[in-house]
Amino acid sequence: MLRLEKSDGNEIAMGVFDWQTTLTVECYARATPGTDPATAINNLLGEVWTRLTEIVPATTPADIQIMPEINWQYDDTDTPSGSALIRLIARHRTTSNTLSAP
Repeated sequence: MLRLEKSDGNEIAMGVFDWQTTLTVECYARATPGTDPATAINNLLGEVWTRLTEIVPATTPADIQIMPEINWQYDDTDTPSGSALIRLIARHRTTSNTLSAP
């Protein structure tokens, strides 16, 4: 799941804004009862991480950086589950009359 966390903008000159947008990628996985939920979430997290690192900045109107921080959480109920959160920062520029890149 991808969530928009926040966008901070600064006017740099003559109505041009530089934005720093923080996005969170949330990964959720369930494990078979009696198994370690870390295995299920780590497999999914590995796939997501690979895809995120393949984003080519030249093909997007933004500079995208992966923050070197992952937050894990486990729930050991009847059906064990886990989650991992990765934060991304996208830096992009707009003019004052639109939120689209020039």
